[in-house]
Amino acid sequence: SKEWDNAVAFYVGSMEGVLAGGRADSHGEWMYALGNEFCREFNSCKTSGEAAVNEQLIFQFSSGRDSLVDGECNYLTSLVPDKIIPYLLILLIQGTISYSIKIDNGSADRESAATAHILAQAILAQGSLDANSANKLSTTFASLSSSLTSPVASDIVGSFSNSLNSLGISCEDIGSPMGYDLCSSTSNNANDVVVVADNPTNLGDNLYVTTTSVEDRASIALDIRSEEHTSELQSHSDLV
Repeated sequence: SKEWDNAVAFYVGSMEGVLAGGRADSHGEWMYALGNEFCREFNSCKTSGEAAVNEQLIFQFSSGRDSLVDGECNYLTSLVPDKIIPYLLILLIQGTISYSIKIDNGSADRESAATAHILAQAILAQGSLDANSANKLSTTFASLSSSLTSPVASDIVGSFSNSLNSLGISCEDIGSPMGYDLCSSTSNNANDVVVVADNPTNLGDNLYVTTTSVEDRASIALDIRSEEHTSELQSHSDLV
C-alpha cells in the first residue's frame, strides 16, 4: 500500500493543504490543481467548487486503498486501467483543449504552446487514439514554434470527439468550454456533427453481445459483487 499512497501523493501534491480545494495562499502544482484550474472553463465543477474529475479520482484512489487493505489485489488490475487512467487523461485533454482555445484567441504565448504540446504527447503515449486523431495531435502544437496564429481548437476538439470511446472516457465527464461541444460537434458553428462510435459489449460470455457500449452499466453488477464479497469478508473477520 506504500506504493499506492505514493501514487496518490504524486497526483495531489503537497501544496494543496489539508482542506478540500487547497490552501487559500497556494494553488498547488500537480494534477489535482490542474483539475480545479480547468473545471470552471469546462463547466465540470461540483457545487463544492471541486472539479468533478478530482472527486471521482479521490473516490477511486480510496477504493483501491481499501481493496489493498482487504487483500483484494486483483481488483486493482481493472480499477487502474478502467477507472483511474481514463480520469487522469481527462485532466490532460481539458488542458490541451484549453490551450488550443487560447492560441485561437491570440491569448497564448510560446510557453502555452509548449505546454499544450507536452500534454498532447502524454495523451498520445496511451496509444488509444485513432491514426488520424493521433497524427493531428502529434503535429499541431509542434508546428506552432514559429507562429501562434494558426487555428487549432476545432481540429483538436474534433480529434478528441472521435477518440473518446477508445480512451474509455465520456464526453460529459470532460465537459464543454464556451463555443465547443465534444458530445455533438466540434463547435457550435460547425455544420458537421461528430458521431462517436459505440464499441459492442460482451455480456455473459457471449450470451448477449450489444451493438452499443454499455460497459459502465454492466460493471455495476461487478461492483455489487465486490461489495458483497467485502461484506462477507468483514462478517467472517468479526466472527473470528
